[in-house]
Amino acid sequence: MAGIVISNKQSAQVLILDDEADLADELVDWLYGKNLIAVSASDPEKFVEIYKSNDQCRVLIVDLRLPFTFGYEVIRTVLEFPKSSQSPAIIYMSGSPSQDDFDKMSEISEYDFVAKPPNLDVLYQLILDKI
Repeated sequence: MAGIVISNKQSAQVLILDDEADLADELVDWLYGKNLIAVSASDPEKFVEIYKSNDQCRVLIVDLRLPFTFGYEVIRTVLEFPKSSQSPAIIYMSGSPSQDDFDKMSEISEYDFVAKPPNLDVLYQLILDKI
C-alpha cells in the first residue's frame, strides 16, 4: 500500500517516513512482530500530520533523501510542535549521506543514523534504547 500504513495511529510508538513505500511497510510489519506499534507515511506532509495527532510517538525514523525535500527539513518542521519536555528520538536512514547532510542533521537535533538497507538488529536496538 502506498502512502500510509497504520497499525494504530493514535498510539504509535514509532513513526516512519520513507518514499520507498515497500520498505516502510516492511518496517511497520517487522516492528509489529516485535510488539511495537508503528505508523508509516511516504509523504512528508502526512508524516507531520500524523505526528501532530499522536501523543505516544517516541521514535521517528526518517529517510534522509526524499523526492522534494530532505528528512532533516521534515524533522525541523516536526520539532516546531513540542509535545512534552522530551523530544522524540530521531533515526535517519540513507544509502548515500554526505558530510553536509551529517552537519545539517546535527544542527537540528541529536540523532542516530542507519545505512540503507537497514541492519534490523541495529535498528531494533536503537529503537529499544529510545522507548
